[in-house]
Amino acid sequence: VNIVEHFFDVDKCIIRCDGPIKKINNRCFSIDDPNQSTITAIYLPNSVEELGRYCFNMADITEFRVPDNLQICNSPFANNPRLTKFTGNNTDGYSIIIDNVLWCYAPGIENDSYVIPDNVIEIGTGAFDATKIKNITIPESVKRINYSAFQRSSLLSVTIPQSVEYIADNAFDLC
Repeated sequence: VNIVEHFFDVDKCIIRCDGPIKKINNRCFSIDDPNQSTITAIYLPNSVEELGRYCFNMADITEFRVPDNLQICNSPFANNPRLTKFTGNNTDGYSIIIDNVLWCYAPGIENDSYVIPDNVIEIGTGAFDATKIKNITIPESVKRINYSAFQRSSLLSVTIPQSVEYIADNAFDLC
């Protein structure tokens, strides 16, 4: 079961998905007006394997439990200034890390600095999109920085180690 793009628009709601959902597509539960009341809680089953780009754009949540079977997570929480915590098996609390790919950093965290864990080999598409982080330490383990990885972030300082072999287009766009 896939939930398709722009599935519904919301005004102050709780999203609870039960059942064998595998994918939530791009902008599925996205809100385009930042002044609207938005999603206040999201509960997804462990069957979810993929979260599409901006699928929870501007949701008004503070915490998100990462589904156990999640494999791909392309910047689903852009413009979520209150999201400060991830819980579940594939997280360090600040970011979602699956199979050594850092997929997403919580955009509401006010920390000035973040040290990417040493087990990360790739920074996913939009991983730090619209985050407040100012300084990033990238470990020698990282080989790839994907498309728009740091776009619209508050990034002021980053040291890119020699281990990085690939930096995609727009990786640091609008920083």
